[in-house]
This record gives sequence, structure tokens and C-alpha cells, in this order.
Amino acid sequence: MAIVSLAEQKAHMRVDHSDDDSLISGEIDQAQAHIEQLLGFEIAVEFETPPADLIGVVMQLAAHFYEHREATVAEIAVAELPLGMWDVVRERRNYSF
Repeated sequence: MAIVSLAEQKAHMRVDHSDDDSLISGEIDQAQAHIEQLLGFEIAVEFETPPADLIGVVMQLAAHFYEHREATVAEIAVAELPLGMWDVVRERRNYSF
């Protein structure tokens, strides 16, 4: 179950059209699945009300996936995944190496 609604994600990204609704919904699902894999648990199962930091990370990552749909880039600066994502994952994950 997605912890971020399509309307919330579109507001976060300042998208005011419906042309990409299915794409954005898919990016939300992809982002949440990625975060849950890193955390080692399903957010909706672990928390009755998802914490704001995890909601924010899913929204940031979904926006990143939406804006950067290609696997490669040319002639622009390349940055790691959204700022703060790794900090939240590190503090909340259920496993260690």
C-alpha cells in the first residue's frame, strides 16, 4: 500500500496536469519499494501511521525518478540520490551488515 497519494506527490512536484498520472503513480510505487528494500521492512506494516521522514523520502525519490527517467546523462552534473535519503534509511533500517 502506497504511503503517498498521487495528489500529494503531484503537489510536491508542482505538477498540475493529469497527463503523467499513471507514470507518477508508478514512480511512487517504485520509490516506496526501493526504500522498503533498503529498510528491510514494509512501511505500512511496520507503522500504523507512516512517519514524516519516510513519507518525505518516498516523495523525494519518486520525484527524482520522475525527473530523471533515463539511465544515463550527458553534459550535466550528476548527483547521488536525493539528499537525506541515506540518513533516514540508516536510522530506520532493521538490519546491519
